[in-house]
Amino acid sequence: MNKTKISLLSSGLAVIAGLMVVSCKPEEINNVNGPVVDGNGNTYVTTECITPVRYVEGSYTASSTGVSVKMDEVSSNNIRFTCEPGTDINSFLVQVYPLGTFYNTLLEAMKAEGKTSLTVNDTNDYIAQAVRLTGEGATSGGVLYSRADLGDDFNSVEIDLASSSIIPYRILPGVDYIVIVQACFDDEATRYGDLAICHVEATPKDVSGDVTVGVQLTPSINSVGVTLTPGSDCEYVIYHGNYQSEIDEYINAYGDEMYHDLLCHSITQPQSVDGLDLDFRISDLTPESDYCVSAVAFDAAMTPAARITRADCALKTVPEDAEDGECTIEMPTKYAATIAVFDVVLHTNCLAAYYLIVPKTEADEIMALTGAEREAKVNEIKDGGWGVERPSTRPVGSTEYIYPDVQNDLKDNTEYAFVYVTRNEYGQVSDLKLADGTFTTKILVKDRPEDSIEDAVMEIINPTRTALTLKFTYDPDKTAVIMHRNAYPIVPDNNYHFPSEISDEFRYDTDRKNEDGSYQTDDYGKSLEGCGWLYYFYDFRHNDPYQTRWPDFVNALAIRSFEPVKVSGYDSDHTYKFAYIAEDVNGVVGHVKTCTGTTLSAEGGANPQIESITRELRDGQEVFRFNANDDITTIKYMVARNDGGNVAQSLMLSRLQNKNPNDYEGIKATWTEYVVAQGLSSTNPTPTYTVDAMDTDLTVAIAYAYGTGDSHSELATLIIDGDGKQYTLEEWYGLEVQYMTISRY
Repeated sequence: MNKTKISLLSSGLAVIAGLMVVSCKPEEINNVNGPVVDGNGNTYVTTECITPVRYVEGSYTASSTGVSVKMDEVSSNNIRFTCEPGTDINSFLVQVYPLGTFYNTLLEAMKAEGKTSLTVNDTNDYIAQAVRLTGEGATSGGVLYSRADLGDDFNSVEIDLASSSIIPYRILPGVDYIVIVQACFDDEATRYGDLAICHVEATPKDVSGDVTVGVQLTPSINSVGVTLTPGSDCEYVIYHGNYQSEIDEYINAYGDEMYHDLLCHSITQPQSVDGLDLDFRISDLTPESDYCVSAVAFDAAMTPAARITRADCALKTVPEDAEDGECTIEMPTKYAATIAVFDVVLHTNCLAAYYLIVPKTEADEIMALTGAEREAKVNEIKDGGWGVERPSTRPVGSTEYIYPDVQNDLKDNTEYAFVYVTRNEYGQVSDLKLADGTFTTKILVKDRPEDSIEDAVMEIINPTRTALTLKFTYDPDKTAVIMHRNAYPIVPDNNYHFPSEISDEFRYDTDRKNEDGSYQTDDYGKSLEGCGWLYYFYDFRHNDPYQTRWPDFVNALAIRSFEPVKVSGYDSDHTYKFAYIAEDVNGVVGHVKTCTGTTLSAEGGANPQIESITRELRDGQEVFRFNANDDITTIKYMVARNDGGNVAQSLMLSRLQNKNPNDYEGIKATWTEYVVAQGLSSTNPTPTYTVDAMDTDLTVAIAYAYGTGDSHSELATLIIDGDGKQYTLEEWYGLEVQYMTISRY
């Protein structure tokens, strides 16, 4: 099995020399410049390392401009504390970080600034920045508690990490954590008071039995095989692979014990031995480097063993006679004025090839580069060029691999060449290479549509309330490129000031002038001088519905067949007109043509209902579908996560965790008001909402629908907890009300 490299530290950074191996575990810490005691009696400890952190042990006493933190329970698997804001405070942000993980963040920040150490003030600033990361999409910032949301409960807020949504991981025995509380003067957490940083160590706990894991490495040139061997009482494992220099850099800065803590939280949760691949390979490594894999064993109660198992190895040397990967880019035999089809052939020793298709004059300039400029161009092509890599089913050493590719948006009547680099079986990247031969695109002929032999027809099929499907019929021996534009009415945000008619009469110049004779501009500030339909097909490209492909190439690849294209986002009961045009195989552009399609009407009814909300995991994304009956005329819907952002705060998602049935009516009313005012709107009875999949303790999807007259649905809700279990809002609070179904895992 192939696994990608796991990285906690940025690879390739130099080791900071001259550091003594110190431990930043608190029982061995000396204060820097002596103990610091503030006016409230808090005694501060400052860790002695290159990124020192100043904190108080356990509880913290605040003044009127801060938040007092009282530790109520510190056990082997939980930390429970109470926050009591001062009289000037109207909100506060809370987050808990493993200290070892935060040291890693500080180490990377230090190196990014080109420094060899940070001051306490520097690290305080980074800690404050981290807890204040509460914007939309933030996953590591603090959770907001405000007087506006909590009322009298704001004066004393108990936070129990075992049941809280604040952290995505579990507390582990013997691991050090910092509790961070940022006081704020306003409800929105934009004006900051005092910052409290409290240190606690979860109560250590011994494991019993054979809670061990062995690590065996089998190095090759650019990969390493890893075999994990759990002891008889080892139920869970965490492992981490990285270059030895980077692991030693962390250990030199913070010590072995802190590296143990870092490793324990290198992923969200330890992985079960039963479900873990114990024999795998970490690939795409740098040859001739020293590599390290570390692991920690856990017992059935997820108590970590105190000792790390570590194995180091040296990756093998690349043979002195290693040759570049051999690749052939065959010149196109099929091309028109703006598009070309060609083959890339990876020979038996070639792992990958990356290439640019550029005018011959530019290719000559690239090949003439020397020194650092040439090296930079190699990296640019490797990282930003078009590329093809061997599939795992055709490894290096087997037969040649042929990859057909297509390039469009080429300039007409231009001589093109291919500049490329290859990667050999050892992962080495070659110098710049120039493919043999060139080809010259045909002249783009725009003024003789009657001479075009293109044979393309576009029509609209399968209309829905909000979508139209575009179907293309064509002769691939005559047609090279098909383009289309949604013309009238314009979809919102795509107002391009198209010519008033779709025909060859408006093919070229449809100048738009102001009364003073100056030319008008479009929404993007571009002059509308001479902007006929050809301008919008060939000069002004934008991501509205638009296609340009060589039809039979796509079919032949069997990657994306030239099937009907479904376009969504339209209003119901509207007729839409499309303009389309085609370039033939000789580069001659045909007539401007039209077709129309009408979306279905949304008549609605008096009994609108949202019958279900479903969630599907698909290719790293979560797709939510809201399913309503035909009586709806409009549906309002949204998805939110408990990420500490403004939406989560408005929906009171942090308060949802309390599961107090007395909150039900207030939250339902708040959600209804919010989705009606802020939710997306659709006349489609089955709209979808897609978000990137991520670990979070709470996700909610809500919807509200309207029918004819004053009719409307109940608020529909779907709540997903951190374990993936699904509830309606009523089920969450243990109530019997049920108005819709949800799909269970």
